Amino acid sequence: AEMAADDSFPLSRADAVARVLPLLSDPPRVFVRANEREAPITKGLPASPGVAFGAVVLSSDQAVESADRGESVILVRDETSPEDVRGMARAAGVLTSRGGLASHAAVVARGWGIPAVVGAGDAIRGLGAGDLISIDGSTGEVFSGELSGSWSVAPEVAVLLVWATELGVEVPAPAAATQRDESTSPTGENPSPTGSGSALQIRQDDVMRALAVRGAVSAEQMGESTLADASVLEPIVAQLVSSGDVQNAGGQWRLTATGKLAAIDLFRADRAAVGDERAAALLDEFHVLDARVKTLVTAWQVRDVAGEQVLNDHSDAAYDEAVMDDLASLHSDTAVWLDPLTGSLGRFDVYRTRLARALDVSRAGDQRYIASPRVDSYHSVWFELHEDLIRLSGKKRADATSG
Repeated sequence: AEMAADDSFPLSRADAVARVLPLLSDPPRVFVRANEREAPITKGLPASPGVAFGAVVLSSDQAVESADRGESVILVRDETSPEDVRGMARAAGVLTSRGGLASHAAVVARGWGIPAVVGAGDAIRGLGAGDLISIDGSTGEVFSGELSGSWSVAPEVAVLLVWATELGVEVPAPAAATQRDESTSPTGENPSPTGSGSALQIRQDDVMRALAVRGAVSAEQMGESTLADASVLEPIVAQLVSSGDVQNAGGQWRLTATGKLAAIDLFRADRAAVGDERAAALLDEFHVLDARVKTLVTAWQVRDVAGEQVLNDHSDAAYDEAVMDDLASLHSDTAVWLDPLTGSLGRFDVYRTRLARALDVSRAGDQRYIASPRVDSYHSVWFELHEDLIRLSGKKRADATSG
């Protein structure tokens, strides 16, 4: 809108409308508060813009169950883990007590396009399940109850809609609403995973570790985590269901209480194989790489324009290419770092393969494979690798995150 309104810029109103026409069918909206003096109960960091209202839920299970009933919920956590991604996919917004603008919670929320406030501190620990709150991901404020105000089409979008009408351009009808669980590419196809179940010799232990890291997953997601075909996974999972270690709940596989205890033993055995000190050192070394990934992924999602942090619209090809180059360099360092670990615990080679695949697909043009939670993106795989290393070290996420 600004470029087309600038006579010195070579972009016509027709060109401007054409660039964003698919977005105009469901135009972005902004929340206009009726009373700017409403006092927040606490304030954190504005991690992902927008306003969300709903009942507090304290777990992904609660988020999914409430969303299935048509309820609007805010997922409240100290710090998110891979298990929380499915809850974030169904929540109206996310609120955490810990973490920064480059935290995994912030990255995933921006990937889903939902409001998020992070690092809100101990004040939110007094919130209970069912409490009604509002969060403003643009200011970082958290309010009790529902904010008074109204939603309206963003001013810039309203201008573009007027231009479309004046130009006689037909705005497409909005597509049917879908849950935030799409996993296919724009062509309708999902890139095939590298490797095969038989070649990687997937075992029951591998499935149980993957479930411990990711929580409840679909058969397709388990295929992503293990790089195994359904024909390989199905009999393994059937055996685990028969033994009482895994259950199928709503089309998703998850560990039972018995299975969770068995998974703890598996990570304990892995820790014994590499040694307690080495396991702890691995996590410390990883945090150096993790800080780089957080910086890179945040730079991919948010960039500095005239001294102001704005969502990256990927209109600057040179900027995006520089971030991609930095990610490729980081990946090379990570592959070298993983090499001795895969020598001790061969299962970690799956992460190296998945990370390489995500980087290759993103460099081939599918930008979702950098940070989108909808696909097996670089950030998604990295998030799981982090959780796996935390469990290998015997620590808890709250005590083992890099900020």
